[in-house]
Amino acid sequence: MTKKFTEEEYQKIVEIADREWAHEKFVEKEKKYYWTTKKKDKYGNVMHLKRDPSGSIERVPYAFYSENERLTEPEVIAEGYNPNYYLKEEVE
Repeated sequence: MTKKFTEEEYQKIVEIADREWAHEKFVEKEKKYYWTTKKKDKYGNVMHLKRDPSGSIERVPYAFYSENERLTEPEVIAEGYNPNYYLKEEVE
């Protein structure tokens, strides 16, 4: 059995779909970056920022990038890191 929508219900559905489409189309998403130190440590390693399993951000020796290293600038700042000390590589 198929439900028949009233005109009012149909309009609400269309408005929600239009709003979601417009948000996807026109609201700029916050860019994510890989963050790597500009300088090497005393062992010659560069460090990068990574989100640990608890959700906080930590500095770790350079390794292969993963989903946990994709961080926005506000996330980095909120954890107390200065973005000016890091090279950032934009992630798609």
